Amino acid sequence: MLVLKDATLDKPYAHKMRLVTRHWSGKHHALVQGINLLTVLWSDG
Repeated sequence: MLVLKDATLDKPYAHKMRLVTRHWSGKHHALVQGINLLTVLWSDG
């Protein structure tokens, strides 16, 4: 089984941080400044 989970860490005041770009946020239903994370879980049984 393979499980993928994405999340956006909101960083509205970070203007010059690496990895901070605009991403869609389901929480805010809009584009936000933040870091997008992708978590992958794999199980063999």
